[in-house]
Amino acid sequence: ETAEDYQTIKDADSVIGELPTLTNAGAAIPAANVKALQGSMQTIKALAYMYVLLSHDTVGMAINTVGGPVSGSGIAPIVCARDSWRAIVAMLDTAQAELTVGPPSTVLGVPGSTFSALQVPPTYSAIGNTAGGWLNLVYALRGRARVELAYAVARGPGGTRPTATSAGQPDVNQLDSAIIDITASSLYTPTLTAGEAVAANDLGVSHDFSAAAGDLQNIIYTISSADFVLEGAAQQIDTLHDQRFLAKFAQAPVRPTSTGGSIASSYAYLNNISASTPVPITRNIQLQFLLARAYLGIGSYAQAASIVDNVRTVVGGLPTALPLAATDYVHVRDFLMKE
Repeated sequence: ETAEDYQTIKDADSVIGELPTLTNAGAAIPAANVKALQGSMQTIKALAYMYVLLSHDTVGMAINTVGGPVSGSGIAPIVCARDSWRAIVAMLDTAQAELTVGPPSTVLGVPGSTFSALQVPPTYSAIGNTAGGWLNLVYALRGRARVELAYAVARGPGGTRPTATSAGQPDVNQLDSAIIDITASSLYTPTLTAGEAVAANDLGVSHDFSAAAGDLQNIIYTISSADFVLEGAAQQIDTLHDQRFLAKFAQAPVRPTSTGGSIASSYAYLNNISASTPVPITRNIQLQFLLARAYLGIGSYAQAASIVDNVRTVVGGLPTALPLAATDYVHVRDFLMKE
């Protein structure tokens, strides 16, 4: 997948570089449309880098839009996680700047041409194909990147690392900015519903899949029936009542027989999954937990716990756990991680 992500980065860079050279029947393309298209490609590029970096945990990644794995020649420098997240935030800053050159209604396309508007899949309907719509995706992704950057600063050289009893010293400015970004995005709402237990019902943007011939199927679906919950995790979940769990998992006809059978529960991913099930890029429930992580890092424990408890009660359909969770860093962190 990392190779595919780097190919996406290369393709995005190619489009970004080519757009200013194009004309429409000999006439210049309006600058707002060019910038809006470049901003959408910057967003996709940043997202691809996020996928690479998240798959590498805390060890960083190669970033080089000229040599190395992006162009297939040379050796790309390996950048630490802290500086990788900083670079991703900068890419999304560029995307924001480009998407705001024209009015929010600027269409990602070339007026008066056969490419009048970028065709987006139905799973992008929350942002559509306008600059203003894509700006909301930028805010959501940059909120995630800022949260990750803030904690990477604490783990990095000269930082105060997290401990078992404290968050260390994450970058408070990044956490404050993450809160601003997330709450500014139309992909976030503090109003939750029980139906959001199913990801496809949640407000957000997703990768689209299809079972039709020639289309890409949801790869998770091909292994979902063999995707079992660990027994240790199942013992910490209300498997009879938690609607978030029941939206995905059910008792499998047989337990796994592989070497993992000794640590796997009898619950497999059997519900709300098919060859055409979308896979979220960002969704409202995720943004709730990112907000909670940001509030946790700045010491607003009651605010963080309240957000988590709202997800637990409204979406999970479970009783409140707030009295046990809103007192200090350790309790709120553990509450957040469990939920």
